[in-house]
Amino acid sequence: RKAEADPRIRVESLTNDTTTAPDGAVLSVQAGDVWLPAEDLEAVWTAENLERLARTYWWHLSRASGYTLRVMYGKNGRAMALFGLIPLITFHLPDYEMGEDRASVRWRIRRGLLVSQRGADRDGYLGIEVARRESDRPGLDRLHVEVSVANFYPSIAHLISRRLYAATQSRIHI
Repeated sequence: RKAEADPRIRVESLTNDTTTAPDGAVLSVQAGDVWLPAEDLEAVWTAENLERLARTYWWHLSRASGYTLRVMYGKNGRAMALFGLIPLITFHLPDYEMGEDRASVRWRIRRGLLVSQRGADRDGYLGIEVARRESDRPGLDRLHVEVSVANFYPSIAHLISRRLYAATQSRIHI
């Protein structure tokens, strides 16, 4: 609500890049810059708010899918499940890093219907990274935010076609 009421808070420089390596590994990165008053950034630059950002991301995935995809939380990780019943992709527990100028959360991909056998329990991950960047606007700080899916081997691309993957799963990453 504060962002809607304060014209100084802006999201700019949005990018979207999805590539597939010759071995089938997908890298999908969406990024942008968030401008906000310096005092606001100091108030929210905490580990607790990094966890809030992560939970908001999962909530948004559910909402964007019309709640057909639901996040299932478990003691060993989480899963995106179709209607909360069929695990499409599972993740290990998140790894958090919080520093002075950079914060990140990363979920290593475990397995699921959307993950090819080649990519199960390897080095694939879903991550969110927030980094402070130099600002040329007095009184405003700039954050660079990236959401990435890296080293992901989608089963649909391996079993059916990369074109179908680009038309379906890839759009969800975006």
